[in-house]
This record gives sequence, C-alpha cells and structure tokens, in this order.
Amino acid sequence: MDYDIYLNLFVPYSQRKNDDPKENNLSRGIAILLEENYLFFDRFIDFINVELSKNNHAPVAKPSSITERAIDIQNSASNLAVSSVPEGVQRIIPVTLTPAKTEFGEEARDTENPIPDISILCNNDESSDLIIIEVKQYQANADAQVLNQVESIQNKMKENDDIDVSVVKDVIRITWQDIIQIIQNVKHLQEGRSDFVLEHYLDYLKYYRQRWFPIEPFRAGMTDEMVLKRVWPLANNCARLLNPDEEVSGQTTWIPLSWGYALGAYVYHNSNGIDVVLWPGNIGKQSWPLFRDNGQIRNDMSWINVKTLKIDEDVELGINTRFNLNLSQLLGPGTKTVFGVHLSSDVIGTDRAEICKNFCNVLNGKWPREGEWGWEKLKDFLLVKNPGLVEEPEEFEKDFNEKFEQSNRSVLAATLGYEIKINLPMKLLEELDKRNGGFMNAPENDAVAKVIVSALNKLKNMIEE
Repeated sequence: MDYDIYLNLFVPYSQRKNDDPKENNLSRGIAILLEENYLFFDRFIDFINVELSKNNHAPVAKPSSITERAIDIQNSASNLAVSSVPEGVQRIIPVTLTPAKTEFGEEARDTENPIPDISILCNNDESSDLIIIEVKQYQANADAQVLNQVESIQNKMKENDDIDVSVVKDVIRITWQDIIQIIQNVKHLQEGRSDFVLEHYLDYLKYYRQRWFPIEPFRAGMTDEMVLKRVWPLANNCARLLNPDEEVSGQTTWIPLSWGYALGAYVYHNSNGIDVVLWPGNIGKQSWPLFRDNGQIRNDMSWINVKTLKIDEDVELGINTRFNLNLSQLLGPGTKTVFGVHLSSDVIGTDRAEICKNFCNVLNGKWPREGEWGWEKLKDFLLVKNPGLVEEPEEFEKDFNEKFEQSNRSVLAATLGYEIKINLPMKLLEELDKRNGGFMNAPENDAVAKVIVSALNKLKNMIEE
C-alpha cells in the first residue's frame, strides 16, 4: 500500500496533494521535534556547539532539565526581548537552517520588526543563551535576515532594560541535510521504541523534500525522485568509464556515446528497475551510417532479434530492439521528435542493403504537406503498400492526424533507426550496489555503471562486427 501523506501529523488539512510544504510548516516541525524529543534536542545543541568551537566561542551549556529551556516559534523581536530579560540572557546566537546548495525561491524578507522562525532559550546555573534560527527551504539570504533579527532583539533589550547582551557575530549555518542526518541517527538510537512525532516528520520530509536526503543505493520501494538521485551519479560514472579523458559534470540521465550512428543513451526509471534506452539512427546524420555500406556496420542485422545480453556468469540483461521511424519537423541540428512509430522487423527484414533500398531511400528525408511526395503518399507507403509495417496502425493514424494534419506544420522530416531498450531489474541493481557501496567515490567503484558500460560495448560489437 502506498504511503498516505494525508495521515501525516505535519500535513495541514488544506494542503493539496503534491503541494510544496510551506516554510512555516517546516519550522514548526523542527520546533515540535525539539520540544518533544529530548535526544533530538540534545544532538541539535551538540551540533551547534561543534560549530561554535570552530570559531573559539564558548559552547551552549545544556539545560539540566526540561524546565530550563523554552522553545518558541514566530515570536517578534520585541516579545523575545521582553520575555528573555527575566531569564538573564547573556548571549544571542544566530543560526540559519537552509539547503546545502542554492535553490531558487522566495526573496528574503526584511521588516522593521523581524520575526524569527524559531527561538530556543537555554538556562542553567552557568549561563543563559538565546538561539535564534531562521529557517529557509531556499537559501534566500538567510544570514542577513537572522543577523537583522538578532540585532533587533539586542537593541530592544538595551532600549527597554538597559541590558547589554553579547551577540555571536559568526552565523551558525545548519543545512537540512544535517538535520536529516541528526533525525536518522536519533531514530537509529531509538530503534525498538516508536516515536510518532519524529517518524512523521521524517516521512514528511521524504515525501516533499527527497532532494535534501543523501543519495541512497538502489533498493525496492524507492520513489521516482530517490531513483533519479541515484541515476545522476550513475550516468556520470558511465560517461567517465566510456570517455575517461572527457570532463563530465552536472545532474543528468544522459550517457554520451561517440558511435556516429548514436550520440547517447538515456537512463529511465520503470516500475521494476531502470531501462537504458538509445535511438541509433534517430536523425538523418545517424540513420544513413547505419544502413549505407560504409564498412563499419555488419550486413546481417539479425542481432535485432537478440533478447538477452550476457555480461558475465552472474549477470544477464533483457534487451528489446525495434525499428523506429522518427517523425520530426526538421532534419538538421536541433531536431525535435514529434512522435515515433515502431515498425515491424518481420516486414523490414535484417539485410542492411535491402533495408536501405526498400525503406531508407523512401522514408529518410523531408515530406511536404501537399504534392507528389506529400503526407498522403507517406501514409500510403506505411499503411497500404507495406501491410503490417506499422506495429500499431490505428495509434499511428490518430497521432499523425493530431500532431501533423491538424497542426500548422507544412513539412515533416522522417528518419529510420532503432529503439534499443536494455533492462536492469531492481533486484539486480540492489545486489550490485550491495556489492560495492562506493559508487560516489569513483566510476570504477560503481558496479551498476560497469555493467551498463559492458552492455553498451557488447551492443556496439554486435552492430559493427
């Protein structure tokens, strides 16, 4: 059964499915955890103390009991200045809680009476510290905001009661990734004891902010976003293994190839694993090298009927190859597919010279809307003169009508190639990632990437030898 986010403690009744969590909800959740789970509070203060020590600041002396701490949310600088005076605050500590990397979103707010998201008052016999936390789901200049809040509280204290409280000038920066690690560690330490609040907040973050979580190895039950985070380094590792001398960076599911007839492959998540998909011959400059005699491609193309790729004694992958007619608006660079049509290999055959003569010479090229070589002739060739050629003729006619005949397009560009899909089931992915967990350290440590590269090299040899 899928997880029902509506039953989560931290999801407001009015929040629609897949809505982003509001910033206030995120900060309230942290405040509730600090209040309800003393171990989380303890580890949170430990983290702040480590950061304070880096700049030779004295640590926050932890309260000896729950009564010696006060946690508040959305309280104004004026109210905090007044309410904190009786507690004898000696120091104010500015803290930000943001993602680890810049994420675009709301602009920073700067008001005359700033309102901190969370305040923590820690009292004991030795000292009294007021921690001010500005929470952001984007970075949005959080440092400036929290410093403005701290300065306002300091000024109000001086103005109202002539109290000169010290301020830590170095902002303590905590990331959501740090918070998630603290929560997960606390959950591990509490194993065997259910913590309703902590588990609900962790589930809330997993559902709405999976990108804040560390990349996890492949396993059953992963969400699309969790798989995507694992696929990004996987594609990069494949690219590095295939082209060790080329620079690879960024978050992408693209694996570049330099085959002439195929420029790259994509990694997709399916319901039970991933597919590595490539389209040799997808555009004109890739299609002709596949079918014209150039001494590189083998004449017998019966390899398209191969259903498995044996990588080693333990790994055998499923492969599905189909002829694909790519219909686009242009033939040159920047070609964008309008839709693709799967063609029957039984009709086209597996002899490269015959494929080129009977199909490439006719299909590859531009087709104007009207005229001797107009769209009606193309449909006649595909549906009438070569019965059974189009695998799903009714779907083709529907798509052709909607995307070309009912459009303002005047030209159609067609190219003949293949769609090749290599499947890696989740069970295999999980086993490979367990075999070597260092996939983030180096490409050669990524067992899944090594299997994919072996599969692509094997496929290349099948096409060319």
